[in-house]
Amino acid sequence: MEFGHASKAAHLIFLAFAPSHYLAKDPNLSAHLVRNICKVIKSDKQNEYGKRNITDGETNLMEGFEFNEDAPLSKVLLAPYTATIDPATGNMQVIIHELNLHKRVKAPAAATHFTVQPAASSIDFINRQHVSDNTSSEILPLQGNLTAPLTLTVQLPPNNIHPHFLALRISFLQECNGVIKPLNTIAHNAMALIKVHGV
Repeated sequence: MEFGHASKAAHLIFLAFAPSHYLAKDPNLSAHLVRNICKVIKSDKQNEYGKRNITDGETNLMEGFEFNEDAPLSKVLLAPYTATIDPATGNMQVIIHELNLHKRVKAPAAATHFTVQPAASSIDFINRQHVSDNTSSEILPLQGNLTAPLTLTVQLPPNNIHPHFLALRISFLQECNGVIKPLNTIAHNAMALIKVHGV
């Protein structure tokens, strides 16, 4: 029963972040999700064995989860950042404090530009519903400095009582003859859950 619950919860997270992770996932994402959610379920101290669930577990154990284990965010984005979640207002924010950001990004050789994209979701695992939002930085060159810390905000409905998840993705692009397009491979794109707020 608990494994079945983990599989359904994993599918819900998969759907909630689908608009973002399709450009930054490895082939075994679903299996990784189930494995990590099982750890959360085992942390549930309220329910008896066989009836434990993710909602009553320590959902913050999902913090740091990598959507693309072939390119972990911690090894691609080396700049310091701050992530905050305010369930009362629904405001979620990522601030990257490095002005020389292009020097703190591990980019593939073919890349000329990159973007940084936070994505957020509040997930009701009982009724199998979610509310999600995402945004993106401007297209940033891999040569050149920022003039101020990079602040990115996503907004969910206020006073939501369900667990909140905040992810961050970095994607690489290539300029050719004045046209900037995503790289043909997503192998170097990274995405991870950087902040989780349980109920």
